[in-house]
Parts: sequence; C-alpha cells; structure tokens
Amino acid sequence: MRNPAVDPQVFPCVEGIAFRRCCARVLSKRGAWKVAGRALKTMLDKVPILLAEDDPNDIYLMRRAFDKAEIPNPLFVVNNGQEAVEYLAGTGNYAEREKFPLPGLMLLDLKMPWMDGFDVLTWLRRQRQFDTLPVVVLTSSRLQSDIDRSREMGVYDYRVKPHDFEDLVRLLDDVRKCWLDERFNRYCLLHGAQPEAPESKLPGG
Repeated sequence: MRNPAVDPQVFPCVEGIAFRRCCARVLSKRGAWKVAGRALKTMLDKVPILLAEDDPNDIYLMRRAFDKAEIPNPLFVVNNGQEAVEYLAGTGNYAEREKFPLPGLMLLDLKMPWMDGFDVLTWLRRQRQFDTLPVVVLTSSRLQSDIDRSREMGVYDYRVKPHDFEDLVRLLDDVRKCWLDERFNRYCLLHGAQPEAPESKLPGG
C-alpha cells in the first residue's frame, strides 16, 4: 500500500482497466460534465466494502450502522485475517470473483484469530495490485504502539471503535466520505467532470 499523502492515484483501481475505460467513455462526452459526475457517483455507490472482523456482535452493529448511515455500498464480511487474505487473493472459498468482488475500501480489525490485522497488512505490502486500496484500521485498541505500527505499514486511517451506536454511524459516514467520496471528487476534477455536492444524511452533516 502506498502512503496516501504521496499516492499519485486518486481512486482505488478496484475494477482496474474496466473502471478506467468506463470513466473515459463517460467523461469523453462534450458538455456532459454533470451527467458524467452522476454516472461516476452511481458507479461509486456500487463499489464493495470489505470488513475484516471476528466479533459477531461488532459485525451486527456494523451492518446496522451501515443501514442507519444509508451507505449504499455492498458490505462483504470476513471473520479473520486468513479469510481476508483469501478473499483479496480470490482463493479458497472466495475463488468466484463475480460472487466476491474486489473491494474499493477495506475496514480492518487488528485483533483477530489465525492471522491478525498486522499479518494482513504485511501480506498486503507484498501485493502491488493493492497499492491503491484504502485500508482503514477499525479497532478497539488505543495503544500508541498499534497506531504507530499501523501507520508504518501504510494504512490510510486509524479509527477506534466507539461505544455509542450513533457515534459508530457518524464514524462510518465519515470514513465513506473521506476514502470514497473525496477520492471520487478528486478523480472527477482531474478528468474534467463536475461532481455534485453530496447530500447531508446526518444531523449537523
């Protein structure tokens, strides 16, 4: 994974050439910048999000929070680090890529069985195809050593799981805006499309 501060690419290449070709077709239409922005926004809403989390209660709360935040992206869940690697690699139970599509954003717990979050990050660093995949650590750990180590391993963001459900809703809404919406907006601006201003979905948003 590249450090997001110096990453020259502004949108995760989750669909690779297919995504870029589709964008090029949309953006090539003269005078259709607003339409292009809408078309790309529709594509963005379909980008999968992968959650690596072993606690069933946290998974349940995450699904509820996704619904409450009205995040349209499909959510795929793996229960440990080994499953996360198999999902990303498209092996084992996750070999059917149409059924288990590559994510455009990964939410990663650190404390998991078999392989923990740091093991997953170590594996990711060796996979160049995931250089532009935004990985956000979502954990209960407030240890500075975990924060520092995560940053050294190239995570895009480090978030501590809140205890309050409404805080979790706001956190997920913010993560979506930071690592999908804002990257999408920069992609549009660089390629000549005018992204539409997102509607506020939360009180005070």
